[in-house]
Amino acid sequence: MRLKRIFKKYFQWLGAIISLSLTSHHALASVDVYLGVDIGSMQMKETLGGSDYTNQGTFFIGHWGYSLGIRPQLKLGSIGLGVVGELSWISESMDRRLSGSSSVTTYRSEFYRYLSGASLSFFAGNSSSIILEYYPLVQNTVKYSDNKTLNPHQKNDKLKSDGYGVGFNFGFNNTIAYQLIYKRLNLRSGTMSGVEVKFPNDQYSLPNLEEVMFGFVLRY
Repeated sequence: MRLKRIFKKYFQWLGAIISLSLTSHHALASVDVYLGVDIGSMQMKETLGGSDYTNQGTFFIGHWGYSLGIRPQLKLGSIGLGVVGELSWISESMDRRLSGSSSVTTYRSEFYRYLSGASLSFFAGNSSSIILEYYPLVQNTVKYSDNKTLNPHQKNDKLKSDGYGVGFNFGFNNTIAYQLIYKRLNLRSGTMSGVEVKFPNDQYSLPNLEEVMFGFVLRY
């Protein structure tokens, strides 16, 4: 029920800001629609059978994908307050390395990710801004797993995260800009190999993802 209330409030905000941005003649609100490419690296420590392992993205950019997002904002002078919603497809290739050994096993998964949260922008003119974002709700759903023995993910596993983002838009004009966002996300709970888990636990440390997204923005 709590999650339903959060979604209800989120979409009420989203609808109100979009409606204001489309009907206002005084630039009281704006809506950014963006498309970007994501690259990054996931890392988590693992202890199993008395041995320590590091699970980390292959070649540092084993994590990559695409994102489509929307960022409606109320404009209060040079400050924008709003919400952000984003859908992503992510491919994750991980190396599992035994501590003190050259032994490495590689496994791969693909996810769909839904992200929502709050956004704060500081505008420099009408076309550029610094962006700060907080993501209390990040839902990852596994859509592909190579099913290797040591791959902790199975198809339809779900993982919940939270985190933050910081970046900027640099505008070519009032309607087109490019965007660079750094995100840090921490996995908190979900299912791995069909089993309910919370992080950290006896086997895994708190998994964290560092990600950079570069893309283009249309502003209404």
